[in-house]
Amino acid sequence: MKKFDLNNDGFYSKDERNYEFEKLEHELISDSGTNIFIIFGYSLCLAYSLAVVLIYSLLNFLKIKITS
Repeated sequence: MKKFDLNNDGFYSKDERNYEFEKLEHELISDSGTNIFIIFGYSLCLAYSLAVVLIYSLLNFLKIKITS
């Protein structure tokens, strides 16, 4: 990515962006998103699923207590 920063200011202006830069940027972002999903995606999915099951079980338990 540093080779695309022609004036070495740490930012990429419109003049420095081209097809190769956009392609490399997309590959870096896509790769990072995949890696982050493995870490956070599965754990959040598990937590959400457990919360739904626990709430459903609690409501079902309370319904049995109320009707009995």
